[in-house]
Amino acid sequence: MRLTIRPMKSCARQLNLPQCLVIAIAVFGLLALLVWQQQPGRNSPNGKTITESETSPATKPVLAPAAKVDPRKQLQDSAFNDLLVEGLSPQRQTDIIGNLLIDYWITQRSLPTGTQQEIYEALAGKNRREVVYAPREHPVFTDKGFQAKGDDSSIVLHVRSSREGTFDLIHTGPDLLLFTEDDQVRAFRQGS
Repeated sequence: MRLTIRPMKSCARQLNLPQCLVIAIAVFGLLALLVWQQQPGRNSPNGKTITESETSPATKPVLAPAAKVDPRKQLQDSAFNDLLVEGLSPQRQTDIIGNLLIDYWITQRSLPTGTQQEIYEALAGKNRREVVYAPREHPVFTDKGFQAKGDDSSIVLHVRSSREGTFDLIHTGPDLLLFTEDDQVRAFRQGS
């Protein structure tokens, strides 16, 4: 058995032109009718407007949950922005701050010292080379220390030797209090 495929003749060859136009208009009309029926607020045959709730009362639109806005996108570029990622471990939080302070030491050959406010001023560009590591208004700069959110644990800098680049970062732990048993202390040394 042989199968022969023959090319189809066009509509114009099998039918005359007016017949092709009638078929095309009919197909177009059916498509327009289908599109019209899918629109909410369309008119019914009796002239009354049909709303979506009348056609499907049990169906309610399902809204997607609002996408979380990344707070880092609204901030000037800074390594401190990484602290704003939710779910970071204390180890990762102190890594971020420790690495930034080591970069500070490499550039300045000293560490920022003084009160929290003086440390933040130094990181915001009030240092001998006027390098800005984060804007002064950065949300992680709080009175309690470096803090991702207001109700989060804070991290406090304790400089052992500004000249040698050695310092501790103290993570307050779950009780949010400094110098308690749940604090986590990490020692950093320039080059470590």
